[in-house]
Amino acid sequence: MNILFFILYSLNFINFPNDEKWNVYTSKDKIPQTLIKSLNNLTKERVRFCNPNEEFQATDLMTKRNLSKRQLIFTAQRKDNWILVYNHAGRGSHQHFVECTIISNKILNLKIGSPKQNIANFSDAQRLMESNEFDFNYVEL
Repeated sequence: MNILFFILYSLNFINFPNDEKWNVYTSKDKIPQTLIKSLNNLTKERVRFCNPNEEFQATDLMTKRNLSKRQLIFTAQRKDNWILVYNHAGRGSHQHFVECTIISNKILNLKIGSPKQNIANFSDAQRLMESNEFDFNYVEL
């Protein structure tokens, strides 16, 4: 059984160097299964995403049972580094920013944060990362 340690962490973000290209995806099928399994373990529930522009359960009031509570904004990958940004329904709908390294199907340096402003695309995330506009929790699996 994994023991989780949450430590407030706000330094050592993945850098956004201009000379290295990020691949940006807007399909839930591009989210690595290793990352989804880790999120399942952390949340103790089956994490399901819908694609951007698809209907999702945007509030804590259950209107339709089969709607996902998480709506993908984008996933980005550069080498072994991954970023996942999504809307999360519930009391006070909000966004999550997930950052990690995946090597040989193992998650390293998993950080989960909430942006201080909403993120609509990769450019927004890049700008916020450069200005340190996140509150991150470092998660040890």
